[in-house]
Amino acid sequence: MSRAHMLYEDKPLQQGPVKTTQWQGKFVSSEVADTKGPGVLLEGVFHKKLKHVISEPNGKKHRFVIFVIEFSRAHQRKFDESGKEIEPDFGLTGKFSKGYLNSSYAVEAKGSHDILGYGEVCKRLQCTLTGLIKVDHAQCIAFWGDETTYDHINLAIGQQVRLKTEGNSPIIESLTKLDTDQKLLASNYSGGDKTGQSWTDKVMNVRETVPNTSQEVEGVAEDEWDD
Repeated sequence: MSRAHMLYEDKPLQQGPVKTTQWQGKFVSSEVADTKGPGVLLEGVFHKKLKHVISEPNGKKHRFVIFVIEFSRAHQRKFDESGKEIEPDFGLTGKFSKGYLNSSYAVEAKGSHDILGYGEVCKRLQCTLTGLIKVDHAQCIAFWGDETTYDHINLAIGQQVRLKTEGNSPIIESLTKLDTDQKLLASNYSGGDKTGQSWTDKVMNVRETVPNTSQEVEGVAEDEWDD
């Protein structure tokens, strides 16, 4: 499906009725899912958007938006010693020996020990929440997002996305659109910036606030600033 076709997709948004689960006791996401694990970075194809309400006995309601995503590929999230996330390069591959013969090689993604298959992702994210949603499509996983943050997001059926989970749970930490070449399309739907603000907007804002100092620098060729 081309990017242009996805932008003008005439299929209706696949969103069913709101489902409610009566919860026994106080609902705490960190108690029903492993939100402290390393987490998963997953790329896939959007299929359906659902809404789910978890209601406590005292009447308090927790509202979620659920994105049903068809699995394409995934990595375990990795962090350096300072806690900064190390982004995997999905497109980086290399030749790896598969035996004692010099001619026995296979082309695999570098850092393949961090790659997770569909079954591994499902097993890692398994919790009480995953049992509340029945997924009808093969190789699909239901991811949960807070309604306040994610309700405004409308994705065309077939849109490619990249998401990060909150620990080893199906709860979404961030969700980003991809174009057909698996490149980030701008908007990260969580964080401190204005929701929906693109990275392009951020770069342009920075450029507008940085004074032009080219007249004050001597002995530097103009093309050297492109690095």
